[in-house]
Amino acid sequence: MTPTPINNSRHDKLGRDDDFHAGHFLRETLDACGHDTVWLAARTSRTVAYIEDLLEQPNMDAELFVRMGLPMEPLFMRRVDEMVFGRQPA
Repeated sequence: MTPTPINNSRHDKLGRDDDFHAGHFLRETLDACGHDTVWLAARTSRTVAYIEDLLEQPNMDAELFVRMGLPMEPLFMRRVDEMVFGRQPA
């Protein structure tokens, strides 16, 4: 049996793009919520320097990504839903 080839295209079937920048996504969501890095640092028990560095990281562990996004609920999950599944808000 021949294994199924992996889809290495720049845009996979879930609508994710290789150019996705996790830190910028978090920063844009933070800005859209009307908050700053001080606010996020306080809600995640991190330093402001840690948050600022994290927001420049193009990739991060999925658990960390979600953990940093949870204080920005419900906008964070709505934006993730739009990004992953291409759903638009009702």
